[in-house]
Amino acid sequence: MNEGILRFVKNIVLVSLPIVIQQLFLNLASLLDTLMVGQLDEASISGVYVATQIIFVVNLMIFGSIEGATVYYSQFFGIKDKEKMRNAFAFKLVASVIIAFIATFGLLIFGKDLASLFLSSSLEIDIAVSYINIVALSFIPFAITVSISSTMRESHNGLPPTIVTVIGVISNLIFNYIFIYGKMGAPALGGSGAAIGTFVNRIVEFTILVILLYKKKYDFSINLFHNFKMERSLLKNIIIKTIPLFFNEILWSLSQTVLVFFFTQNDQIATTVLPIVTTISNLLFVVLLGLGNGYSIVVGNTIGENKIERAQKEAY
Repeated sequence: MNEGILRFVKNIVLVSLPIVIQQLFLNLASLLDTLMVGQLDEASISGVYVATQIIFVVNLMIFGSIEGATVYYSQFFGIKDKEKMRNAFAFKLVASVIIAFIATFGLLIFGKDLASLFLSSSLEIDIAVSYINIVALSFIPFAITVSISSTMRESHNGLPPTIVTVIGVISNLIFNYIFIYGKMGAPALGGSGAAIGTFVNRIVEFTILVILLYKKKYDFSINLFHNFKMERSLLKNIIIKTIPLFFNEILWSLSQTVLVFFFTQNDQIATTVLPIVTTISNLLFVVLLGLGNGYSIVVGNTIGENKIERAQKEAY
């Protein structure tokens, strides 16, 4: 094995491993959520699952809104162009917050209508709407968290967001336990308790990452909006790159949601089975997801260094 391959494998491991661990903990939290809500009645299971499926579409819209900037950020990091790194990060923040803002008010207004497409029982619909209304309030902090975390990973600094994810998952489990089952003097809120756990998780992650960003003074965030300038051509290129990636995420998430729709229409009991099946399959998928993200970052860095031939070999 020659030196170039060894270097490439080392970079992939260093970049991908934190992503794999982060995704693993996120999916473990989802599995535990499913198991904890699964101790309740069928209405709670169905309502929460449909709500999380709707929120899943919003999550992927937020991820899709930053993917174009991610492509360019990896290249700018490769050549250490700090000004353009800040430009790409600023685009992530603005684009993801806009999507999160629209999604927040969209679900607060139309959440019940969407839930009614999947569920027929008024109790299940009320549980789904309650869950959506609580978690929707975390979309904007979540968008900022996603932007910061992805930029840290693309800067080969994936450990902090991974640790923050672990802390967030632990807080999620604690608050789930307290509010789902009514422990430590809290009311037993069932499905709404699971939503509170998710909300707290997202706020904890957001708070820690923003403090970390302020304290550490990363190259991509120093004086971010002070005398901010961005070339029109760069903005145009990022938008052009973002649009197909954004719609790719939307279409894929909608396809999964359509499957859930047909399951719920034909066999109501499927909503008690699907959460477990989906979570287990996601656990198996985390390694592929981590490697895929790692490859894109490392190859992007190489392209940024203008080593096109090496980038082609790495991509192959």
